[in-house]
Amino acid sequence: MKLFHSLLLLGAFLAWEAQCQTTNSSVLNCTSPPYVSNANHSETGTSPGSIATYTCYPGFRTTGSVQKTCRDGQWVSSGPSLYCQEIYCSYPPTISGGSYRGSASYRTPLGTIISYYCYSGYVFNGTHTDLTCQDDGNWTPLNAPVTE
Repeated sequence: MKLFHSLLLLGAFLAWEAQCQTTNSSVLNCTSPPYVSNANHSETGTSPGSIATYTCYPGFRTTGSVQKTCRDGQWVSSGPSLYCQEIYCSYPPTISGGSYRGSASYRTPLGTIISYYCYSGYVFNGTHTDLTCQDDGNWTPLNAPVTE
């Protein structure tokens, strides 16, 4: 009888199956997306698969991945980390027979305006005497004045 009882228990054990399923309470949500200097972000949520999209402030250029995805409680990106690099203009173009007034350097801030002038004995050949450092890091108008 003892053998029969053991076989019965063994048979019941072999027929029994157990499964564990993930419940919503064990899903790893993400916290708020990480801070990136000089950028705003918006996200579709904080649950797995949610996406956070970053946009650099005006005057800053995006380098790296602009999106992160929530996975296993962490915000991850498929490329290099996002960095918002400040945009500057380099030195404005030089002209022969003249120079410019205004503050300019290899890191001239956006919006800076410089004015060209001619040395004694020279005159401008053209109409543009002012250049402005634009949001894309270029001076406009793109060609400096010419002197004669």
